[in-house]
Amino acid sequence: IVGHSGIAFLMKDFVEKHRTELIQRVSLVKPIADDMKPLIGNEKYRIILKSETTHDQMRELLGFLKTAKLKEKLYQSLKIHEHFLVDDLEQILDRLGR
Repeated sequence: IVGHSGIAFLMKDFVEKHRTELIQRVSLVKPIADDMKPLIGNEKYRIILKSETTHDQMRELLGFLKTAKLKEKLYQSLKIHEHFLVDDLEQILDRLGR
């Protein structure tokens, strides 16, 4: 059984391992940024939404996530708003043996 800290590590690890894929494939950035807003603040939220493309928005968002807690929250938001993408990326990790 994996404890909370182990699960948090897996979420953080997921975000770090799939950074490029997340930038390229996430399309619903605004609802994810909305979920992250209480943790990143208004200024960073506005910077994300000002970016012209979803790629740039995700790049900005990921650039603001310096802690495991923020990456864990992003993972949780991705599971809600981009669950098919997360499932796809998790299957890739499973095939590669994580």
